[in-house]
Amino acid sequence: MKTKFFIGAFIITAMLFYACGSQKKLAEGSPAFNKNMQERGYVLYEATQKLSEEGCGFLLRNLEVDELTLVFPIVPIKELEKEGLKAWIMANPSRIKQDKCFNARPVSVDSLVLLK
Repeated sequence: MKTKFFIGAFIITAMLFYACGSQKKLAEGSPAFNKNMQERGYVLYEATQKLSEEGCGFLLRNLEVDELTLVFPIVPIKELEKEGLKAWIMANPSRIKQDKCFNARPVSVDSLVLLK
C-alpha cells in the first residue's frame, strides 16, 4: 500500500515539475519571440523624427518591409518619443481627416510592447 502511495506521489510531483518547466519565457529579440509577436498581430516599428515633415513629431517606420513605410499615431504616445526606439505595435488604420504628415498613414494604436 505504501509503495502505491509513493509511486502516485512521485508521478504527481514529476508531472508538476514537467508542467512548470514547459512554460518558458521567450527572450526578447529571439526568432521565437518575434514569430510569436507576429502571430499575435504585432508589427515591429522604429520611432523616427528624421523622416518627419514639419509639425508631425515622431513617426513610426515599419521594419518588417523593405520599402519605406511610415505611420503616425493619431494619439501621441510619450513612450515612443525617442529616436531609434523599437517597439512591437498592434495598430489599426484610422480614417481621420489628414491635414498634416502626408508622407505617413494615420493609425490608432491598440497595444504596444517596447523593446529594451
